[in-house]
Amino acid sequence: MKTEGRALRFACRTEGGTRKVYVGTQYPDHTVELTTLDECHLTDDGIITPHVTREPPTNITADAGADMTAQLAFPIVPGRLAFTAAIPAEEQNSTGRRLYHADVQPSGPAMTRMRITLPLQAVPPSPHRLNVIETTAHLIPLTASDAAAEPSWQIEAVGFTLLPVRSDPR
Repeated sequence: MKTEGRALRFACRTEGGTRKVYVGTQYPDHTVELTTLDECHLTDDGIITPHVTREPPTNITADAGADMTAQLAFPIVPGRLAFTAAIPAEEQNSTGRRLYHADVQPSGPAMTRMRITLPLQAVPPSPHRLNVIETTAHLIPLTASDAAAEPSWQIEAVGFTLLPVRSDPR
């Protein structure tokens, strides 16, 4: 990623009984632009996606003494993470994203308090409903300068959906 300003990510999905291969172009800001494998082509330089025309950010190299934790991000599988009790954080940054504190639950019974950032244009999550992250998201460890002891992780998501309310058929 340091040399080219991007990395390739691969995913396989079953759609209509057929396996499809997706190639994602990931940039240093952790955004991933997905395309199907048949839209890519192979050159002497490697696999070229339609998204490589996007210019990589100019600040892709890090200082030798910089904290590498800030560059660490784990992709989250869409639909595998739910959150509730999301309240806007008192501290907000100027990155074009809104910051929330929420109770986050991956698959399974364990729940923990984390930060979630969503785009400014996203509808604010209801603190009384269960929400599911169904879009591209990344789990990012927070440094000591980002937060106190709690929370120590941040989820950077593109969006979310409300978990459908089941009605009682009786």
